[in-house]
Amino acid sequence: MVLRQPHGQARGSELDATEAASDHLLALSAKGRVIGCGRIHPREPGVGQIRSMAVAPEYRGRGLGAALLNRLERLGRGRGYDRLFVEARDSARGLYRAAEYQDLGPGRCLFGEIPHTRMSKPVDHRDFDFVQARLRPAQTGDGPAVRELIFNVLREFNLGLEPNGIDRDMDDFPHFYDPGLFAVLEDATQLLGCVALHRVSPEVCELRRMYLHPVRRGAGVGRALLGYALSQARRRGYRCMELETATILTQALTLYRWAGFADSPQARHARRCDRKMFLALARPG
Repeated sequence: MVLRQPHGQARGSELDATEAASDHLLALSAKGRVIGCGRIHPREPGVGQIRSMAVAPEYRGRGLGAALLNRLERLGRGRGYDRLFVEARDSARGLYRAAEYQDLGPGRCLFGEIPHTRMSKPVDHRDFDFVQARLRPAQTGDGPAVRELIFNVLREFNLGLEPNGIDRDMDDFPHFYDPGLFAVLEDATQLLGCVALHRVSPEVCELRRMYLHPVRRGAGVGRALLGYALSQARRRGYRCMELETATILTQALTLYRWAGFADSPQARHARRCDRKMFLALARPG
């Protein structure tokens, strides 16, 4: 209504072939009225495009647009996008510049009368300042803290330890995940989380050891860790990511479903896991 009706565009004209792959956000008033919206969808491998950003006229100037943009950026980060792109109306360029988007030059002239500017912003998947934490490569000395985190989470959900099976990687994880990836997330006092990529073949990697301390759940940290892993997998040229999980881990399962993982019929290696999933990865542009 705000973006298209004033220019004679019919309801539904905003829909296109990218709808199914888009993440949508709505801002609601206390009475349930839609007062703001936006969406982000894959533009090309590794790039997400922000579209359909609008705020009701009477709610402008209150920071709602910036809040919507921040939430859309978090969703794009979770999908592993390395760069965000937008074609901004001239009236909205200030919003994106304040969020550190850079001008790329003139864009489309929508409906033949509304000039746009192409703008872009890189995504730093290592930045966890939003939870006052830092992500870094794991070191041999992290072994005790990593094991404590992982085994405590497994006990929390009554999932058995397999020291002679899938958990043998904990004996020497820097060596086990070479080539690969093992990163830890920490704040000033403790280890908060970890995530790893294990090379299965030149084109397939396995997402492993994505664990998060209970005090950091529900703040978007798990989504950001997954986005980091997806970005790293694409950068390494993998075409498919696999993982094993347990149905009892409902929050993790919801996250994987959101990211596009589907159930796999292949055999599982961990006895405590009853689900195997996979995701096709597009190579970076």
